[in-house]
Amino acid sequence: MAQVLGEIQSQYPGQISVMYYDNSSEQRMFDKYNVSIVPTLIILGPSGSVMYRHEGAIPKDELISTLKSMNLIHD
Repeated sequence: MAQVLGEIQSQYPGQISVMYYDNSSEQRMFDKYNVSIVPTLIILGPSGSVMYRHEGAIPKDELISTLKSMNLIHD
């Protein structure tokens, strides 16, 4: 998932910020967002509230479609 997120961030520069947490070093973030499945993708809004959550792998094209439908990235 980290590779896909990195590719999307490169493909849409300046449009999204990606933060990647490893459960071995950032357990507090896993606890804060109740992450029990790896990978889990969480998209936060400007206020820090969860706008979108996906547990498990997600194909790049599906993630791009989701981000576009949320008006987070644009061609």
